[in-house]
Amino acid sequence: MMFSVVIPVYNGEDTLAQAVESVYRQQYEEFEIVLVDDGSTDSTPALCDGYAEKDSRVKVIHQKNCYLGASRNRGLERAEGKYVFFLDADDVLCDGVFEACVAYDGADVICSNRFYTLDMRTGCSEIKQGDFHNDTPLKQLNTKLAAFSPYTAQSAYRREFLLEQGVFFEEKRINSEDRVWTVKLLQRSNDTKVLEQPVYRYTAHRNGSLMNRMTSAYILDSLRALEELYLEVDTYDYEPVSILKKKIANEFLCFCACAALVREKELSALLMEYVREHLWILGSKDCSARTFLWLRRIIGLKNLLRLCNAVFLHYTTDQ
Repeated sequence: MMFSVVIPVYNGEDTLAQAVESVYRQQYEEFEIVLVDDGSTDSTPALCDGYAEKDSRVKVIHQKNCYLGASRNRGLERAEGKYVFFLDADDVLCDGVFEACVAYDGADVICSNRFYTLDMRTGCSEIKQGDFHNDTPLKQLNTKLAAFSPYTAQSAYRREFLLEQGVFFEEKRINSEDRVWTVKLLQRSNDTKVLEQPVYRYTAHRNGSLMNRMTSAYILDSLRALEELYLEVDTYDYEPVSILKKKIANEFLCFCACAALVREKELSALLMEYVREHLWILGSKDCSARTFLWLRRIIGLKNLLRLCNAVFLHYTTDQ
């Protein structure tokens, strides 16, 4: 078995079919699909069982509702393929990915320098291009990949490499369960190969998606994951590590700005306490907020972060 595709799914009756069909569209047939039903309350369990009844290459795990990290870990435990893909049930694999990966059989990580996004609000698709290729020196390549797309979906992973490293997904984190996992594995990869084609199509702004529910727990989990990453990269001898640190610090700033918008008093107080304890990240040379921190004494920390949020919106919308 060459490829295992692990698909965690919770209440995915409207999206699971397109994810599964994207696997079946691959012309290379030595694959298996591991469906992890995470305590779904809709027709998802029956859909998963239906796929398994029709095709012996489909395995199904039914479990009580856990976080996404736990579902991925359970799927990895059942996987038998030489390489593992992690596919969310509302996204799809791009055509021809398996065939392209076979050319790099033996690599620890097979990634793409392109990321394909479909925005459900506008119906528009976009492909982002990373600045790395197969002739990029290994440490620089791993750093640039981690900065470009530090998510599990961007790559195929050699299963034995994953097991040897003993790096597992964070099981108690609602969001960013894959960020630390991915960066740690890239730091340890001795053979990373690059595909000149997209691996994955990410679906943005889908109704009901976890990524659309900016809860206080979601924000806090994101901040904690980014803090862990910021400290983690200090231990690496990557070049240039500054690329990764700037990305992490500025994403940390984005979630701090989100924290300042939480209205519920107790949750807002909890989040702002965390932000105050981590002003050292916002004040680092890697963070864009550094030049504005003097304003904190004049307008207050929460108002400063709200101002940052307004600036983000100005530069990230078409208005």
